[in-house]
Amino acid sequence: MLHEAGRVAEGLGVPVLNGLRGEVDSGGPLVVLLDDLHGAGAEDARALNALRGQVADTPTVWCVTRRRGSANGPVDNALLSMTIHHERVALSRLGEPEAHALAADLLGAEPDAALARVLAEAGGHPEALKALVEGVREEGCLTFGPTARLTSYATPERVRVLVQRLLHECSAFCRRMLRVAAVLDRRIAFDELARLLGTTPANLLPAFDEAVIAGLVRGDTGDLAFANELFWRTTCESMPPTVRTALRRQAAALRAQHFRAQGPAEAGRGGLGSDQPAEGRAGRAPGWAGVDKSMALPDGPALPWCPSGRAHRWPCPGLLTVSAVE
Repeated sequence: MLHEAGRVAEGLGVPVLNGLRGEVDSGGPLVVLLDDLHGAGAEDARALNALRGQVADTPTVWCVTRRRGSANGPVDNALLSMTIHHERVALSRLGEPEAHALAADLLGAEPDAALARVLAEAGGHPEALKALVEGVREEGCLTFGPTARLTSYATPERVRVLVQRLLHECSAFCRRMLRVAAVLDRRIAFDELARLLGTTPANLLPAFDEAVIAGLVRGDTGDLAFANELFWRTTCESMPPTVRTALRRQAAALRAQHFRAQGPAEAGRGGLGSDQPAEGRAGRAPGWAGVDKSMALPDGPALPWCPSGRAHRWPCPGLLTVSAVE
């Protein structure tokens, strides 16, 4: 969108300056494009002060992109003091038609059905979609004919780099929390995650604010979850397999311990992991109270058998908590 604004200005014959450094032609209006202003630092603030002197008598339009929710820095504050009129446009995720059109534009061809399913994992996140499209193309996963056809797939390096960059924009605790959360599920259960991290759900709130600002997590659907399938899976894969297995075993053990601690009365009221209200489980759950069995899955470790209304699917095959059949 920022570069489109620049193209429109150039089409109207207005000079465009990309960034805070460059030569400025005096005597006419000017458009300045500033991308990712939330990452600007002290050096950028000094460059802005130098530029202010050059454009003091020039009608200037400042087109800025920044991450919503990020704190204002020195460059933000300086721009706010310099400008008289402000227009703010909040961008949402791309809808399916818009995401499809962007992918087709980047590829120069319509994606086939298999490629479209993979691209849907970006969840309409423009930067993730662009990294995914460019990544599968660079890594030789496509052939081109009437459509762009997917011939093989693994998470592209471009996507991994993007997710790592977003993670490293967060604090060390937030990164650790997100990696542990990704191993458990895409949907984030505050209480279970807090127990695994040895803290309380309330203590996780500042870290989740960071994750939402970074764009890795969203909570606008009623549940807190990773922003898209791609971010979730890539964050999970950033943990070594042995660490993932150990965390899942620890989570399963804590879940079983929590269930046993509830006792028969709590189990009858629909305890940990229950999808059903108490009345829906009356007369059945007490018969399972205190069950503490384990089963060996084929090619997998033994996990606690927890009475539950549902099976919990993990990000990799062969590991799940099995629901008791009532």
